[in-house]
Amino acid sequence: MKNRETDLAAELRKRNEKALYRLIDLYGGLIRSIIRTHIPNPDALDECMDDVLLSIWNHIDTYDEEKNSFKNWVVAVTKYKSIDYRRSYARFHKKYPMEETDLDRLVDSAEPSKDEISCEMEQLLGHLKAHDRELLVKHYVKEYSIDEIAVDMGVQRSWIYNRLSRARQKLREIMKKRNGIDV
Repeated sequence: MKNRETDLAAELRKRNEKALYRLIDLYGGLIRSIIRTHIPNPDALDECMDDVLLSIWNHIDTYDEEKNSFKNWVVAVTKYKSIDYRRSYARFHKKYPMEETDLDRLVDSAEPSKDEISCEMEQLLGHLKAHDRELLVKHYVKEYSIDEIAVDMGVQRSWIYNRLSRARQKLREIMKKRNGIDV
């Protein structure tokens, strides 16, 4: 892994565009997940992703193999760029606040929008049984509590915990096979 990272950094320093594609293949999922934790607006995710990749491209000369691994450097660049985006997002919304009717409409909507469940996630969830998929969406997207789901389905809490745990484990295994990494 260390050699692969060193080779990738060297190719990026040579301004080889194919190395950028390798970077996306290797760390694209990691970069996206870091951005998702910091950016409240799903519309800004792709824009931030592009800026992170551009920042890595433009500042690859600042990467020092002796101080850190390439993966950790990519994570740090992504984290700080995401935080910058979050700050600019907050400044923008302070300057141009949403009208109350827009906010009420967003809060009152019971169904998650298509932006909330990305295409990637839909593909992953497609590998699960329908009831496991429904459980994950209820708990993690719609934010129902375990108790609410158990009462709604007429089952015990322990059953819900077990099903969620098994579904998460299956998703981890799929991600391992897809990315060739340990999730």
